[in-house]
Amino acid sequence: QEDVVPTDIRVLMKNGNDIFHPQLYIKKQSDGTIVNINQYMGEAGILSYTLEDAKGLVVCDSKGNALEEVFEGKLHFHMEPSGIVMVNELPMETYLKYVLPSEMPKNFGEEALKAQAVCARTYAYVHMNNQSYAKYGANIDDTTTFQAYHNTYRTNETDVAVDATIGEVATCNGELISCYYF
Repeated sequence: QEDVVPTDIRVLMKNGNDIFHPQLYIKKQSDGTIVNINQYMGEAGILSYTLEDAKGLVVCDSKGNALEEVFEGKLHFHMEPSGIVMVNELPMETYLKYVLPSEMPKNFGEEALKAQAVCARTYAYVHMNNQSYAKYGANIDDTTTFQAYHNTYRTNETDVAVDATIGEVATCNGELISCYYF
């Protein structure tokens, strides 16, 4: 029986060192709609809510001014007594297009970037079963505790490296290896 390889990864988006966000506003890129997550979840009386938009989602202030770059995929929100937990679910290859420039400068060269893409993909797959954030439906977080994610803009050079290595991972005797960048 062949193992099923997940196509999506779920990344817990931390608020500094905290996993809880006291207040969240999200703007839909397609139409500019701003959703006050706290108010919406409170009025609806729900503990979990998912938002997605074909053109992406942006964490913003109450006036719609972007506080972070566009999030691709879905954003899942979980209301907890200490605040809201935000999880970004997106395809693995898209995730890597944000990890790579966060972990390695684009001017390191094509082959180095491709090697880093393979290492980052392998690392992500190794940690897919991590239980640290399982209660929130997340595999990993966005910090260097796992891999820096969404800390910088995507670049053409790093996107090309990810695309050139789609699905490639590092193994030894058929098992994923632990590979770290330093």
